[in-house]
Amino acid sequence: MADITDRSLAERTVAEVAETLGGLDILVHNAGMMYSLKGLAETDDANFERLLAINVHAPLYLTRAALPHLRRSRAPRVIFINSQWGQVPDGHSYGYMVGKAAQLGLMKTMAKEFVSEGILVNAITPGAILTRMVPEEYVEGEKANIPLGRLVHPEEIAAAVAFLASDEAAFIAGQALPVNGGALVVGI
Repeated sequence: MADITDRSLAERTVAEVAETLGGLDILVHNAGMMYSLKGLAETDDANFERLLAINVHAPLYLTRAALPHLRRSRAPRVIFINSQWGQVPDGHSYGYMVGKAAQLGLMKTMAKEFVSEGILVNAITPGAILTRMVPEEYVEGEKANIPLGRLVHPEEIAAAVAFLASDEAAFIAGQALPVNGGALVVGI
């Protein structure tokens, strides 16, 4: 286990994984930290900076370190697990909301740079996922905002990752795939 917000540790992690596996084809950015529900006046600077480090700096370091390996791959992919709140933020949790929005900008910038090399960079933008990151007391409130009436299951996110990593997604680049139960569809 390593703190991937530390550039040298992120680089070492990629090197060790690539050596162990004999290369690297797919990089999934799935590190995360819970939002704070605090407004601007109560936003803690250290928490804000930590969320930017997790959501922006770590993927930058990891992807940069993975590039030589991805360039040798037959079907290289970089997949970000982002958030619907990176697209449409709530009026709180500034570190989380801004970090996820910046991460989408990072994803699109990478996609634009590397698509001509065949490295496909995309994101999945789920709503609330039924994991320990959503405290039990928030589950019912989250469900109320989802037209399908439930939180997304981790297996459904894994299926979306598997699709974006597959040959069936070989013509998809720079996109944010919503897996949110219709939460951002207007007029449902």
